[in-house]
Amino acid sequence: VVRYLANGKLDQSFGDQGQVRIESLSQFGDSGEKIAVTGTGDAVVCVTGQGMGSVLRIDDDGQTVSGFGDGGRFRESDIFGKRSYFNRCGGISAAPKGRILVGVSLYNGSPAVFRLKANGSVDPAFGKDGITKLKTDNPDYLSPVTFSG
Repeated sequence: VVRYLANGKLDQSFGDQGQVRIESLSQFGDSGEKIAVTGTGDAVVCVTGQGMGSVLRIDDDGQTVSGFGDGGRFRESDIFGKRSYFNRCGGISAAPKGRILVGVSLYNGSPAVFRLKANGSVDPAFGKDGITKLKTDNPDYLSPVTFSG
């Protein structure tokens, strides 16, 4: 993740000389697919890798937010279990009250949307236990994901 100033130069105060490297959850490496900025200036990043997806929260200085999920990271196994990992992030959106909406493609290609609270825990008030599985085979419906109201 990199952050630029309005003049197009790297923001040297962010992370390590303007960039934050995402620690991989797998031996094959992870990639940050989608990013959104919260009302507090934190970045939330939807990360996918070989068999494991996550959402990472990075503060204005480029540090992971320790009060979010487990050490700054929500792991997809917290909502999907070990057998339904997501392998593609279609979109991510930050909303009032710190909620985060994430659209993903599950391992079998079916799209789903889940919502997290500001602390990185699953929001059980959304869908069924925090997740809504969509009745379509086209994960492109997930980009972009936005809040209404």
